Amino acid sequence: MRLEFFGCGTSQGVPEILCDCKVCTSIDENDKRLRSSIYVKHNDFNIVVDITPDFREQCLRSKIPMVDAIFLTHLHADHFMGMDDIRKFNKIKDADIPLYLPHLMEDDFRAVFHYTLKEQIPGLFRPRLSLNLIDEDPIMFGEMKVTPLKVLHGDSGEIRSYLFESDGKRIAYLTDCKVIPDKAMSLIKDCDIAILGALWDKDWDHSGHWNLQQAIEVAKEINAKQSYFTHITHLMGLHKEVNNKLPKHTQLAHDGLVINL
Repeated sequence: MRLEFFGCGTSQGVPEILCDCKVCTSIDENDKRLRSSIYVKHNDFNIVVDITPDFREQCLRSKIPMVDAIFLTHLHADHFMGMDDIRKFNKIKDADIPLYLPHLMEDDFRAVFHYTLKEQIPGLFRPRLSLNLIDEDPIMFGEMKVTPLKVLHGDSGEIRSYLFESDGKRIAYLTDCKVIPDKAMSLIKDCDIAILGALWDKDWDHSGHWNLQQAIEVAKEINAKQSYFTHITHLMGLHKEVNNKLPKHTQLAHDGLVINL
């Protein structure tokens, strides 16, 4: 498996509009964060988790060859509002792209992107999706298994995280998470890579997200070989300074970071 961080930023991205703080004005590329998404490649099969408003820019930067499947964690704008830009991959494939969507989100998705699910009309250049409603059952793509994990986004309720497994290696992706139920925790314990949301390096609490210290404590419980923090605001501080003080086997992710397992 090959994983790339398409983006590690929160809903406003970094730099934020009209902000002149030291992070937003940093010249370090690792302090520039598009909205959070990952790209997972296994052999010749390409999966994107969440299609952000920055999806076009992310594809151009990373030069990804194809999107063969899309998984969504939840329907907040920063996680699915780039969907219109998948149509270039439809044109290349000349086929619908499978969308794996938690079943409880179907009505909301149809309300916004109903036109992506309609029969193709000649002469119209629009996204084409085949909708696959999921709960917690694993999905197989050749030798790679993707397991949806039921987690809680605080006041926003139930969403999905994902566990990717192949050749004895496991990657757990848990962004926008506040509570990991026991069932999900049992599946991700001692995984190779854990990716956890962490908004800021402050002791402030948030109803739907972990702060950095909370994410560190969750990382200890998961006990992954390596944990990365994502979904980061400009209030985290400078990438280099924060990374230098993190515990062993934990670090901030950055846009474009690639992990090969």
